[in-house]
Amino acid sequence: MNCSAALVCLAEMEFLGTRSYFMKAILEKKYALAHLAIDAVAAHFLRFRKETKVMPVIWHQTLLAFVQGVHLFFCKYKHELRKEDKKSLTSLLEKQNHELV
Repeated sequence: MNCSAALVCLAEMEFLGTRSYFMKAILEKKYALAHLAIDAVAAHFLRFRKETKVMPVIWHQTLLAFVQGVHLFFCKYKHELRKEDKKSLTSLLEKQNHELV
């Protein structure tokens, strides 16, 4: 539960690469996260849909850790992301990509 609270706090803060390292570390632990934390992290990434600059590698790595972790979580508990979140994340991935990730 503490990791969920930490993720919510980090996700709601202004983007900094160093914060992404902490988010990535928590997400890679593959803890069962509260739905509130999952929604907060999804909203964090969706804020960058209209961003024109290329995001740093750590941002992409954190997004990858989130998507992989959420997939495992929802397969285990038979839930899904909302359809609008899936569509939004897909459109984000089409706009933001990095050759190293």
